[in-house]
Amino acid sequence: MKLIYKLVFSFLLVTAIMGAFGLYMFQNVSNQLSDKHQEINNVTSLTSAVQSFHTENYHLQLDSWEYAYEPNEERLNAFYSHLITWEALFDDFIGKAEAADLTFEEAELITRLQSGSALVRSAWHDVVTTTASIATGNIESPTLNADGTEKYPLLDDMSEYGYYFRYPMFDMSTSDVNDPLLRSTMINLEELFNNAKFNEITDEFVSIQQDKLATKQTEMEDLKSSLTTQFIIAFVLVLVFAIALALLLTRMIVHPIKKLTEVANQVSHGNTDMAVPNIKSKDEIGDLAKSFGRMVASVKFMMTDKEE
Repeated sequence: MKLIYKLVFSFLLVTAIMGAFGLYMFQNVSNQLSDKHQEINNVTSLTSAVQSFHTENYHLQLDSWEYAYEPNEERLNAFYSHLITWEALFDDFIGKAEAADLTFEEAELITRLQSGSALVRSAWHDVVTTTASIATGNIESPTLNADGTEKYPLLDDMSEYGYYFRYPMFDMSTSDVNDPLLRSTMINLEELFNNAKFNEITDEFVSIQQDKLATKQTEMEDLKSSLTTQFIIAFVLVLVFAIALALLLTRMIVHPIKKLTEVANQVSHGNTDMAVPNIKSKDEIGDLAKSFGRMVASVKFMMTDKEE
């Protein structure tokens, strides 16, 4: 093989090794960091979902309390609106929780929240029954405003979340808004929210997620440090291999040339009895050694012929 081919082959070999090493390290680092980032994002997303639910729960309780003590259509519809949003946010939170890797403690908190939401839907049946019992007149269809629009347009949306309703519903235009039965029913519903401890449970769940997030972030920093160390060690090993290969190539080229140089020095001092190194490499250096051997033989022959 020609010397240039050996050099090119060696260069390509080192390049391929370095490239393969770089690709492996990039994929390894990228995958591990991506997995850890995903874990952190999942915890962050779950925390955000439960915090949104917690905020909406506060507004829902506030609206139920305000309506119970000062009923009017605006507050009732506001209560309905927050209740629908409350359910939507709860569904979103539960969906993310079910996809997460929860501890036993977290799963228990989720179960308590689900039990509480089921109680709210059950208690709503009492509200429907009460409002129907105190309504007057024959109300067999949605109660309408003077312009023909529904007074309580969100009832159908609520039914999608399991909130039963039937007509006649409570109609403020035909009933006493201060009816003690209505007030006690709404107060009972508001107290149910307190007894279900939605706020306390969500606060505890958020606290757990914050601790978990801190742990994940610490793991991320440790992972970065570990991957950096691995990269440095692997890079040093590849560099040592490259240097060793370079030294081997240098020896393959320089060592035979050095031997030929020694022979040339001896010949220049008239010593033609030096044995020319037998270099068997099939490249330019091998050709040089053969030519050098023929040259020394010719010089030796000429010096012998001259002496005769």
